[in-house]
Formats: sequence, structure tokens, C-alpha cells
Amino acid sequence: MRKKFILVCFLSIIIIANAGWEIKEKSGDKELNVIIANNKMMIENENSGTVFDLEKEKLTFYNKEKKIYWNGTIEDFVKEMDEITNLIIEEQLQSVQAEYRELYRIVLKEKMEQEKKEREKLNSNSLNIEIKREGSKKKIAGMKSVKYEVYADGKKNREIWINENINLKSEINIEKMKSFFKKYYEKSGTGDRVSFSPEVIGLWEKGMPMKSEESYDENNKQNINSDISFENIKIKEKNIGENEILNIEEYKKTPLKDF
Repeated sequence: MRKKFILVCFLSIIIIANAGWEIKEKSGDKELNVIIANNKMMIENENSGTVFDLEKEKLTFYNKEKKIYWNGTIEDFVKEMDEITNLIIEEQLQSVQAEYRELYRIVLKEKMEQEKKEREKLNSNSLNIEIKREGSKKKIAGMKSVKYEVYADGKKNREIWINENINLKSEINIEKMKSFFKKYYEKSGTGDRVSFSPEVIGLWEKGMPMKSEESYDENNKQNINSDISFENIKIKEKNIGENEILNIEEYKKTPLKDF
């Protein structure tokens, strides 16, 4: 009896360790597959995908059609993106008369450096983000969700619907998630400052984000932050093996520029 009890407990631990979530998400006119498990997040479309390894602070990009992949740290990513930018500049300069190329090269690189400084200055400025639990409820992907409102410097920025019945803390270390995406945004300039803020990522402590809607700019009569809108259309909990998150054994590792 005691051996049976120990075996049941051991199997339960295995199930918990491999538990995760498989999600089908609609973003604009695209459908994405998302997997959350083992402190990793995979986001995949029809031909390619990205894996964020929060534990190791690494990124992996892969292309299923070309069977290639790239992985590395955030610093590796930024370094190779800078190299790609320099390659693009050199390609553009081929259409400039030879005697003017060096002048154009200096101008373009100065412009890039200025944009980098402006981004760093923006990041250094404080941004007051406030989260309010508005409390409205509706079903998303067949699951009850609660509306939260996000305000940035006093202006409504977006609405995020959370399934408060799902506890993600066994699959994702939220503090590591905050640290990873803060570093990712600040170093690469990729993404949206509010989305990657500790306050918005902190909503994962409340439960599973099910839907995000941009706010409407009444002055300009247009939607803002349209790139951060999404809605889960199917979601299920399942045991997820490592090869379901990233199975690239037959893929060739390539430089980032190949993407």
C-alpha cells in the first residue's frame, strides 16, 4: 500500500512537471499556435516560430519550410541585428555614386545612432502604468474571463481579459518573464513598451490572458496599438514534452540574416 502511494505521488510529480497549455490565438487576420510549458513560450505561425526560453534567457527563431534555426541570448540577437543593419546600408549604398558613398554612409550611421539615443532616452523616462480590474465578465474560448484596463500616463491604453481560474505559476516563472522581456525591449527596441512592462506582464499572476484589445483614439478617430490585439480561440491543458516546444533536430543552424 505504501509503495503504491509513493508511486502515485511520483507520477503526479511527473504530470505536474510536464503540464502546460496549448493555445490557438487569432491576431489580426492570422492564427498562431502558442505553447506555454517548462518556463518556455513558443509562438508559431504556418511557416515559422519563436521560442522564448525564460530560464536561460535565450531566443530561438526557426523556419519550418527552410528547416533552419537561429538561437542565442538577447545580446547575441542585438549584435546580429546591428550586423544586418550594416549589411542593408552597404546594399543601399551600391546605388549611390562612388564618390558620395562614404558621405552617405556617415549620414546613415549618424541617423541610426541618433535613433538609438532617442530610444534610450525614451526608456529612461518614467512611464506610469496603472492596472484596474474593471470586473466585466464574458466567455472567451468557452471560458469565463474578467476585464482589466491598462492606463499609461493616465490614458487608457488597452483592455486585457484574464481567465482567473487558470494558475500559470507552475508553468511560468513570472518574475523571470518580467526580467526577460524588460531586457529584450530595452536592448533590442523590439516590441511595445507597455506590453513588456512589469505591470502588464504581472497580469499573468492573475491568470491566463485570453484577449487584448487596443484602445480607440477619439481625437484621431482611429485604433491605437493595433499590433497588440489578440484573442484566444481554443485553449487546452496537456502534458507537453520538450520536443513539442522545440523540435529542430533535422534543422540547420544559420546566422540571423538568413531569416
